[in-house]
Amino acid sequence: NTLAAIVEMLRSRVSVSLLSDELYLHDYRQTGKNFRRFPENAVKYTDGEKEQIASLLQTGKEGKKGKPEGRLGEIYEDLLRMLGYDVETLNKNLKIDRVGNTDYVKVSFTSENPQLSAYVVNTLSQLFTERYNAATNAQTKNSLAYYSQLAQQKKNELSGKLESLRQYKLNNNVVDYGEQTKTTLEQIQELELKREEINQKIPSYQKAIDNYNHYLNQNDHTLTQLQEYNRQVGELKERLNTLTQQYVSGGSSNKDLKNQIESLRIELEVQIKNSAVGQQSVQNSANKKDIETDKIAAENELEKAKASLISIDKELNRLRGNATNLVSGEADIANLERDIDSHSTEYAEILNRLNTTEFAVQSLTNPLEIVETGMVPEKAEPSKTAMITALAGISGLLLATAFVFLLAYADNSYTTPDRFTKFTGLPVLETLNEVNHNNPVSALLFARSKEKNRRFFLEAMRKLRFAVETSGA
Repeated sequence: NTLAAIVEMLRSRVSVSLLSDELYLHDYRQTGKNFRRFPENAVKYTDGEKEQIASLLQTGKEGKKGKPEGRLGEIYEDLLRMLGYDVETLNKNLKIDRVGNTDYVKVSFTSENPQLSAYVVNTLSQLFTERYNAATNAQTKNSLAYYSQLAQQKKNELSGKLESLRQYKLNNNVVDYGEQTKTTLEQIQELELKREEINQKIPSYQKAIDNYNHYLNQNDHTLTQLQEYNRQVGELKERLNTLTQQYVSGGSSNKDLKNQIESLRIELEVQIKNSAVGQQSVQNSANKKDIETDKIAAENELEKAKASLISIDKELNRLRGNATNLVSGEADIANLERDIDSHSTEYAEILNRLNTTEFAVQSLTNPLEIVETGMVPEKAEPSKTAMITALAGISGLLLATAFVFLLAYADNSYTTPDRFTKFTGLPVLETLNEVNHNNPVSALLFARSKEKNRRFFLEAMRKLRFAVETSGA
């Protein structure tokens, strides 16, 4: 998590090396207030080299490149080790831990100088919080610049898509594809109905012309033919009445019935004329001039119907082509509109992120702050030397006692009568102590001596003799 990362960053070589720089500058610049002095072996480096190192470190603090390198870098590292300010030494005495489950981090440092310990804790904390806060705020500002650039890019892309749609509609004379498509389909439907009506009229005109030709080719009509005409007229009227009633009862909306009625009316007119012609032919051989006039009129109607049919077919082909183009264009516009919707959504999301980032920049605060600075302790921590020495003595005594018991347990020599009886299974009559004497044993037995060791020996010999005598051996 974030706190664990912060702890590791505090312990890192980068953070501690910056602390080393500050400690070196403090001890070198503030004579009399320095925490530690250079040891005697530091005289191998000149004051000029030490001053040059300090100048470079000061330049680095001011934001410029100023870290000792090359030979100066080696000298600087050696001086830090002499002072105990190198990274490894500082890390040994530096303790950085999270306080329980809280959002606090505790920094402590152990040294021989309380002022040094407080300076190390405060300086490390200050350096790290400044670097961390600056990096975090810089990241937020970089995010603002990134989202600003990205928002402008998405805006330009969206404007380009909108312009493409406008140009497409302008080039294809499109106002509303949906309305245009609907109007075109309605026109096609109307023309198809007219075409159907004309196709139904053409056979009637053709039949009328054939009848006129037939009548003109005949010089006379018989009474039988006249009766036939009258019969057909009656049938046509009856059929016409029937269809008319069906058409009216159906609400006058059946177009097929309407077309059939119209066709029957034309045929009825023709039959009525034929009947009239037949009647005249019977009476006075008819007037051929009127028939020829009617024939010409029927032929004209037939030609007009055929011409209308051709015109309607051309218009239908044109409208169907337009409908196909409209469908294709509608698909292109749908694709463009989908792209516009997609870019609009992306642009809205980027604007939202941009606004959030702008608010974050306007309300920038330091995410890390020092809650409590390191204080110089009033007294040093108690020494643990006496306690460690006592523990070492007790541990040594316990080990020595254990060693003695181990030796005694491993010893198999016959040091007591009981051990001799235990290991050999033989009884012991008496024990004799060792005495140093150059004379024979008999002389020792009858000699008088005031030495305790000899007297004990003599007493033991008497007890042994008595034990042997009484044993009956």
